[in-house]
Amino acid sequence: MSGQPFLKTLENGQQVAIILVDTEGFDSIETMATHDDVIFTLTLLLSSVLIYNVTGNVKDTDLLKLRKVGQFAREIQGRSGKRVDGSNLADFFPNFMWLFRDMLLKPRRVKNGREVSVPIEEYLKEEVLKRNYSVNQRTYDNVTLATIGEDILRCFPVFKAFSLSFPSDDPDVLAELENPKNRSLIQPKFKREVTEFIAVLRRLFKAKKAWPLSKFMHGNEFVSVARTYLDSVQNGSIMTTVCTSAEQTVRKTLDEAFDNAAKSYDNMMGMLRLPRSERSLDRIHKMRCEETLKQFADDVSCVTQKQLISEYSANLKERLASYDGNGHVVGGLYHKYVRENDQQHCIDVANRLLTGKLHTLQAQNTTYYSVIAATIDSMKEEYDRMSRGNAAQQIKEDVLSKGVSEFYIDNVNWIWKTTGFQIPSISNINDRERFKARLRALKSEEALRQQERAREELKRAKAEQERLLRKKMEEEERERERINARMVDTKLQEFMAGPEREIQSINKRYEEALQLHTERATRAVLEQHTASLRGTAPSYTYNVQAFKQTLTELREQAHKLLGIHENCRCMCCGTDKIQDPRYECKVCPNYNLCENCFRCKASHSHAFQRIILKEPYPVYVGIPGVRHNIIHPTVMCDGCAEHPMNGNRYKCTVCDNFDFCESCFKKKRDHSHGFNLITWPGATATAAGTPGGPVSPRAQCKAQ
Repeated sequence: MSGQPFLKTLENGQQVAIILVDTEGFDSIETMATHDDVIFTLTLLLSSVLIYNVTGNVKDTDLLKLRKVGQFAREIQGRSGKRVDGSNLADFFPNFMWLFRDMLLKPRRVKNGREVSVPIEEYLKEEVLKRNYSVNQRTYDNVTLATIGEDILRCFPVFKAFSLSFPSDDPDVLAELENPKNRSLIQPKFKREVTEFIAVLRRLFKAKKAWPLSKFMHGNEFVSVARTYLDSVQNGSIMTTVCTSAEQTVRKTLDEAFDNAAKSYDNMMGMLRLPRSERSLDRIHKMRCEETLKQFADDVSCVTQKQLISEYSANLKERLASYDGNGHVVGGLYHKYVRENDQQHCIDVANRLLTGKLHTLQAQNTTYYSVIAATIDSMKEEYDRMSRGNAAQQIKEDVLSKGVSEFYIDNVNWIWKTTGFQIPSISNINDRERFKARLRALKSEEALRQQERAREELKRAKAEQERLLRKKMEEEERERERINARMVDTKLQEFMAGPEREIQSINKRYEEALQLHTERATRAVLEQHTASLRGTAPSYTYNVQAFKQTLTELREQAHKLLGIHENCRCMCCGTDKIQDPRYECKVCPNYNLCENCFRCKASHSHAFQRIILKEPYPVYVGIPGVRHNIIHPTVMCDGCAEHPMNGNRYKCTVCDNFDFCESCFKKKRDHSHGFNLITWPGATATAAGTPGGPVSPRAQCKAQ
């Protein structure tokens, strides 16, 4: 029967976990003697304090039951081949407490010739355990009892004894001693003895040590030892296990220290930042190796077998690092970090070369493939010079060649366009296929782009052709417009020159008639004078009325051509002969105005009509002096979109239905055709020139 472990601080300040175990004891009615031996052996092996609990007074039978202590010690000595005495069993055996319950008689012994009462511990040590028999008293039983007593005093490091009186005389109280109701019925003497016993027992508590080591066992070690002993009990080899447990414990301690030291070295080396130079790594290894060996020595300081410690120390050095005949590391934990350092150095070299060389190629964007191939070859040669270790070739394949392959794949869009391009030799099959697939895709894309560029070029050529065609058509149109403009100007000049020629013809005829009139009149005068001198009738006469009629006809024709209204006087400015157009009041008789007075000066409330000699019918024009009445109701200005148009109208002589108002005609300069001035709806058009340019004098006079 056992309880739960509980923590306790000993008198020396050490904190331990205490487990209380109650065994069946000797002579159990349910077990055999061999079972008692096994239980007692386990008690000796696992306990740190052994309480031997008996009832009544001291009896030899109780001492005989402890014979297993000496047998156990001697069997350990026989099996281990070493002398086992109290000095090396003190840490192995528990402290011993012999407890006498319900003791009736006080122990007594003879001192100085008389019998006195003595403490139970003194009585046991002097009278029971140390028995000095005479020769005549040395029987087998007496020798056996004496030997058992010597074994008890020799094997147990501390021997204590204590006695307890009866708790109570009442049988019912003894039957239910743990009942809280019976605590007041327990004898005070028993309570005092129990308190003293607990105080003594506390001083006996000690932490369990692993024999033959001088260190204390922790919980896991205790559980491991207990399981080992229990397995040995089931196999019937408990003594063999006990005899070998010392060496096993030592080796286990050494193994744990060995593993901890190796793990500590591994952790310290694992915190290094690699890569490093070989000299720096070797210096750090030596420092860590010294620290590891010191740690191992501190951990096994409780072991007394120096030869075994030396053996483990040599194995630990071999575990940390082993060297060949040339002083090169060939094994151990250090060899792993040497390999990692070389490997990381090669990786850094490869990455540095890839970053430097290939980045330079990308920045230069060279157009010759031979430059790219030469750069990559030089990079591989430089890696071979700078790399070290057995992993150099593998790193070259895994990192350097992989980086070169990725460079080819990532930059194939411009590499394949370089001069002298050849498909590079990529060792990895997957990367080679990726490069070829990427190259095929780029070629397909380039073909599509070329087709697209061809289509765009064709489209641009077609657009350029259309532009040239439009330009040619526009030039032809402008040429036609120039020709039409010249034709219009020619016709206008011819139109303007027609009346002038007629007037010249009339003037010529007038001069001829005047010359003929002069000749005939002179002849008639001469004939009349001659006839008067002779007194005869003149032979030649001249009709002056016919000459005047001829002059009148010629003058009328000339005035009609010049647009001069005979016998029409302007009632505003007093002009005797009004030139086209003439404005006649529709109400007042013989009330006429010239065009300038009608538009700007005269004020008359009646409506007027415009009369032009060449036009058969007069045109209604409204009230004089009111400019807004000059309206072209069906005409819109193509410059400012004025509709209907007020004031003067300028009509293009080339474009169909293209008109400007007076303001747009003066400002606009983006129309090169000639224009005609139309002052009133239905008025005769007068040439006005081009928009934005000078207006012809006649049109300017007419526009005013």
